[in-house]
Amino acid sequence: MQIIAHRGWSERFPENTHAAFSAAVTTGCQGIELDLRLSCDGVVVVAHDASLAAYGGARRPISQQTLAELRQQCPVATLAEVLDRYRSVELLLELKPHAGPAWTRQLLAAVCAQIRARAVRERVMLLCFQARVLQAAKLAVPRVRVVRNCELIPRANATAWFAQHAYCHAIDAHFSAWDPTLVALARAQGLRTSAYTVNRVPELRRCHQLGLDLVITNRPLFARLWLGRQGLGRQGLGRQGLGRQGPSSQELHHHDQ
Repeated sequence: MQIIAHRGWSERFPENTHAAFSAAVTTGCQGIELDLRLSCDGVVVVAHDASLAAYGGARRPISQQTLAELRQQCPVATLAEVLDRYRSVELLLELKPHAGPAWTRQLLAAVCAQIRARAVRERVMLLCFQARVLQAAKLAVPRVRVVRNCELIPRANATAWFAQHAYCHAIDAHFSAWDPTLVALARAQGLRTSAYTVNRVPELRRCHQLGLDLVITNRPLFARLWLGRQGLGRQGLGRQGLGRQGPSSQELHHHDQ
């Protein structure tokens, strides 16, 4: 089970910032998930919300501000910086459709252009809650891995739904959505299984027991240490192994709450 740092090490550092990304790399996680939007001057920036209001910035939409204006409010990272700086981990790039279909197409075009220009197709995945955006991404960069985000998986027609997404690399659903039947149906279509946002021991245990391929967490170090306590060793923890001794029983009990 691979550990993906949700917006970097967002448990301890401001999410979607270089501080969070750099710290995540030190945990030995296998990947970093981050969110992408487009500034009005055509720069792909890293941000989850439509504006920077939640971080003390203006309520004006990111799509209506230049990169320079955004950086006067917060230390906004760009996709170009992320691709250049974090080469030791996989990057899960979530596209945030916004400001209408035409603007979303511009965002996708700008992201795909950078993937091609930097020849990083093999170490990135493109995530989105909208299937049509992922389908367009596959046309723009044919062998890029795409991941369908969803909160829930439609159980009534799960077999057909997974078949419709066979072009994807993985399905990323809320951790509560997965059960053994759905995991088996996904794998029957050659799909990897991913869960978000897995921050507590009961959630980690459930994902581990289900045999999910990836978990996205705000707490990448804790998740890796917990896995170490399950006796997975380096093979289960990835190529970098554990950064320090596993969590104590007291730590695990505390985070079980």
